[in-house]
Amino acid sequence: MNLGRSFLIGRLFNIPVRLHWTIFLLIPFIAFQTAPSGYAYENIFWFTILVIGVFGSVLLHEYGHALTARFLGYSTRDIILSPIGGVARLEKFPKDSKHELWITIAGPLVNIALAIIFAFLLVILYGMGFLPASATVSEIDNPNEVLRIIMITNIALFLFNLIPAFPMDGGRILRASIALIIGREKSTKIAVTIGKIMAVLFVIGGIYVGSTTLPIIGIFIFFSAGNEMKQLGHEQRLNDTLVKSLSREEQVKLHIGDTILDAIARYNEGVQRNFLVYNSLGYVAGALPEYYIQQAISSGVGLDKKLGQYMSTAWTSVSGNLSALELFDIFKKQGVAIAHVMDDDGVIIGIIDRNILGNFINNEVDK
Repeated sequence: MNLGRSFLIGRLFNIPVRLHWTIFLLIPFIAFQTAPSGYAYENIFWFTILVIGVFGSVLLHEYGHALTARFLGYSTRDIILSPIGGVARLEKFPKDSKHELWITIAGPLVNIALAIIFAFLLVILYGMGFLPASATVSEIDNPNEVLRIIMITNIALFLFNLIPAFPMDGGRILRASIALIIGREKSTKIAVTIGKIMAVLFVIGGIYVGSTTLPIIGIFIFFSAGNEMKQLGHEQRLNDTLVKSLSREEQVKLHIGDTILDAIARYNEGVQRNFLVYNSLGYVAGALPEYYIQQAISSGVGLDKKLGQYMSTAWTSVSGNLSALELFDIFKKQGVAIAHVMDDDGVIIGIIDRNILGNFINNEVDK
């Protein structure tokens, strides 16, 4: 899922934490919420601390997912925080339903643990007097109210995330639980359908009660659920297709003595987007990925340089009996854009690159 522009604010447990650009919308939000107090310094200060505390809880929720994933052998690319919540982006989401269940449920469990911690802290500091009626925003002017609201927020996050609206945590827990019985594909269809129904109810309920947040969340859930189903379809097609059925027998060969300008000319023919570069003995010496070519076109500098000085060493050879999904993972893990395809006897039968895979995913098989 493309979350748009975000910027790095730091790392914790070696996992990057980023803020989505929409986080700056919190500035006018704080100003609006504190207006009834006449922008009293004390009110602005404690309300800002409250916002930081709530987002700290969201961050710890996402670290619940990320650290559990690490324990089970999955790495996390980063954690992104936005005004409507956070997301821990795993490098590869588990297909093992038990792993998905543990990783997903860890987030809400962090929130209930935080709620218990804050409750004990409030009892220690204020006794049972921390349970007055909720104050309005303009009355939040002391740490008691801040701690109490953060405690209640964590309870709300725990309960809200358990709503079975895929791809929220509750929906993923539902999917993983059902998948243990009927498999991932059928369980995803069920969870997505329930998620879309819940999304529509969020929108209708939000409009009915005059909330702006619920419809936004509902719309997000509806389209995210659809994207998840689309992603599953892509994975299924890739898993059911062998690499040898997608490989291209003929290839455009570049040589280490060719110039970058020569490579650009072949690239512009449109037959191939990524290339293998051969030495004088006819063996592969390296690769010239599309990114390198586009970089050269963009800079317009050093176009007379030989490919032997410019090429990448990132290429590989794969069996034609691999699934396209396995090849996709190889390309991603090894950072390569093109591969030789071999038969069972180790004979080269063609090439395959990211462009061919991308065309196949988009139903545009081009060999």
